[in-house]
Amino acid sequence: MLKLLRPVIFALLAAIAACATPAPIASDHTSARASDRAAKPLAVIAAMHAALAGTCQPCAVDADCSTGLCYGGRCYPQGVSTAPAPATCTLPAAPSPAAPESVNWYKPADTSTGWFVVTMPPSGITPIGWILLVHGGQWRDDDTAPGLTPTTGASPNNTATIYDRQRFAGIGYVVVSPAHRSVATFARPAQESDIVCAARAAAASAASFLSPAAASRAFIAGASSGASLAALVADGGAVEDGTCPAATAALPLPAFRGAILWSGVYRDDASDLSSNAVTTIATEIGCALSSCPTTWASASPWAYVHPGGPDRLIWHGAADPVLPPTQSSAYATQALGRGENITQGTTTGNQAGAHAPPALVYSQLGCAALGFLTAHP
Repeated sequence: MLKLLRPVIFALLAAIAACATPAPIASDHTSARASDRAAKPLAVIAAMHAALAGTCQPCAVDADCSTGLCYGGRCYPQGVSTAPAPATCTLPAAPSPAAPESVNWYKPADTSTGWFVVTMPPSGITPIGWILLVHGGQWRDDDTAPGLTPTTGASPNNTATIYDRQRFAGIGYVVVSPAHRSVATFARPAQESDIVCAARAAAASAASFLSPAAASRAFIAGASSGASLAALVADGGAVEDGTCPAATAALPLPAFRGAILWSGVYRDDASDLSSNAVTTIATEIGCALSSCPTTWASASPWAYVHPGGPDRLIWHGAADPVLPPTQSSAYATQALGRGENITQGTTTGNQAGAHAPPALVYSQLGCAALGFLTAHP
């Protein structure tokens, strides 16, 4: 009897071992970006494989999976979708006096970048975490020199970013707002590389002066093109171009507790984009969709969601005049299918037409953002 059962036992053990062994994280990506992923998702995926041992379903394509999607040769269950907090909270006001701010360098100066604004909680408020807040503005950065002077263009010092960092600081978060090279002068992946470099430097800085608990409670946030950059960094899909100083580039990326993304563009080759949006993205990528569809696909955050990625809040105005809400809804569906936990919502009513507003100015997005932070202590 034992001889008869031996092949079955061996097959079962082999299946368990296969399920418990993490597949290469780059297995379903073809771009060079896959080698730039952070180490944390590997460990998370290994744990997921172990948890699914004996029950995981091998696959080659999504259609092989009865539930979820195929990733790394294994079917993963859907992530968990959580309803956003109701818009009944009290949004934080800017602290008075304003939270103290400073300008820090994270790499040698070039024509416009290598610095970020650090906004500290006001005196008397103990920091409870930190947020890397990526500004929007069509991948541009109109600041020509580091400073704290408010600007009207794309910049860490635009009105929306100042509004958010002061209010997030007022409730106990250290907020880091990085500059990045402007697409007007530097093509992709310069912007991605700058945000990754800033994230490495910010995490090391946070660990040096925050409590261990606060330093580990890291979030990344962004709107519009900033949401696209934040999503790429959160999932390890951002490319580094070698301009980050060696000492900073050797630092680990933070293990983000969550990502807050609103008014974003996530699938650059989608047919729902306006001609103006397509032209803007072509400038950022460096070529037209018709001439380099593979490059467009590899620049899309859509491609990099994976099991074990940070939880995320995905938000969009229902009548956004710049980027359609289908960008966020499709991205949320993809993330959920890839095993990521999401909170998704849309701004409706008289607030629905705002593109990339400050996160804490409208009650629907603002309360959802505060609720998301509270849910990730």
